Amino acid sequence: MRRFDYSLRRVSTRSLRRNKSKSLTFFVDFAAYSTEDASWVALSPEASTWEGSLASKAWRLLERHLHRHDSAPVYRYRLVVLERVLATNRDGKIPTFLTDFLLRNQPQSLLKTLIRFDRLSEAFRYSLETIQVRVALFVHCAGSTR
Repeated sequence: MRRFDYSLRRVSTRSLRRNKSKSLTFFVDFAAYSTEDASWVALSPEASTWEGSLASKAWRLLERHLHRHDSAPVYRYRLVVLERVLATNRDGKIPTFLTDFLLRNQPQSLLKTLIRFDRLSEAFRYSLETIQVRVALFVHCAGSTR
């Protein structure tokens, strides 16, 4: 019985992860391209008090959703969102909240994804930023040990 229960939990967890990824792609698609009914954004208790367009509210809801549900060390859902943004709008702007977070916490994943989607100039710029931050940190740590 325990083996069955464990297997069932594992399948449910996998299913939840898949469904969450699908809901994140829905958020991205809506925030970037929606002209459809957006009552779900307007009716959100959080978003109803915010100023701005429905699209900006959708991006902000997505950011909060990721903050609540995405976890270290992989930040899988943020990577799903990044891939969706790049896949649906190859030349479009990536939300700053997403690039800033990934640059701080998963720079290698950000760079790999940008390279895979042929966003080489951004990958190069973020590579330089990462190196500058690491060098500054190294210099700071080396100076404080003297």
